[in-house]
Amino acid sequence: MISIYPLLLPTLQRPRHPFHSWEPQRTSPAFGHAFRLQRGVLATQSTVEACTTESIDFVVGCVDAILRHDETEGLGGITILHDWRSFRSYESPARTRLFEAMRERPKGYARRIAIAVPATPFWRMAVSGAAVVYAFLRVSAPELITDAGKLLPHPGMRPTAPPPWFTGAK
Repeated sequence: MISIYPLLLPTLQRPRHPFHSWEPQRTSPAFGHAFRLQRGVLATQSTVEACTTESIDFVVGCVDAILRHDETEGLGGITILHDWRSFRSYESPARTRLFEAMRERPKGYARRIAIAVPATPFWRMAVSGAAVVYAFLRVSAPELITDAGKLLPHPGMRPTAPPPWFTGAK
């Protein structure tokens, strides 16, 4: 597999811990990286400081691709692991877009959502406020994690080879 990552270096940072040794599977200059770890498991890592509608559109597209193409029968929902430590702010329309996308999905689509964020009052408040929406959608309340090393369910976990539908390869 030939990597196009070196061509993106001027506009996109390399993945950081705990994904630092992984080759990005999907990338967006408006957000960062996404990885399909295994069937029904998505990890994302932001590299930008401002969460915009374009940032959320990238994340929504990744989640929707997993829901649409992955064989998730018997999993009890998908697992979503977000490393959003680079975000320092978000636009209100971005939050609205995220909640709209969540409402459009089937109830219970996610069995676990974990979000690594800086240990600041702003992020604790933002994630706990979102928990009300998650409960309404019958989705697991997000786990707030401040140590990104604890984001992965198993230490040393690595992504499997991504299917073409995830990377956009033809």
